[in-house]
Amino acid sequence: MKRPYRPGTATRSTSAAASPAWALEPYVGLSLATPGEARLQSGSSAAIKNSNNPTAVRLYGGLKLTPEWSVEAGYGAFGSWRFTDPASGPLDRARLSSNVFTLAGRYTLALDDTFSIFGKAGVALNRFRYRDNQGQSIKDNITRPMWGLGVEAKLSDHLSIPIEFESFGSSRTQLGRFNQRKLEIGARLQRVEAGGERLHLVAMLLRLLVERAGEAVALHLRLGERG
Repeated sequence: MKRPYRPGTATRSTSAAASPAWALEPYVGLSLATPGEARLQSGSSAAIKNSNNPTAVRLYGGLKLTPEWSVEAGYGAFGSWRFTDPASGPLDRARLSSNVFTLAGRYTLALDDTFSIFGKAGVALNRFRYRDNQGQSIKDNITRPMWGLGVEAKLSDHLSIPIEFESFGSSRTQLGRFNQRKLEIGARLQRVEAGGERLHLVAMLLRLLVERAGEAVALHLRLGERG
């Protein structure tokens, strides 16, 4: 005896095959940022501009949740600005160091097969340290909202070149007024093969970034409670 035909069975099977589940994609990136500038002022004397251009880099890693949405953690090492009082010469020197931890969500809009634009928003923990040869040392940690905008060029399925502008916040601290903004260009590695050594490396870097960012934020909160 022939079985009755069920028209819905084949349709459901075809629909399921045409819509595969999205696989999470980890990525890592390294960017070179603009060094920025700083000014140091003591009392009523004229402000002293930094005498060097420190190398500023940012390492980040993320997880692509959908073709458009990602979550991303990063660490920026922005180097140290150096100052020399022209009146005292080498007898009066100082340096101001800066780094930042970030955690943000990112949205990407593809323009075509090569170019895309993206935006991100999240939180940034800015850390500053001032030292001089008179024995004075001051540390300051500031948490602020952060945002960024950029454009990205895809060179292959694994490599792309992003150019972005990021703002990590501004505030008046015991070290003075700061406005942390950077223009960056770098490289981003993505779509690594599952089970390969590169995937293992990406996972390790992501874990390290998230752990460092979490530790930095937790320490800042504890210090704030004590204060």
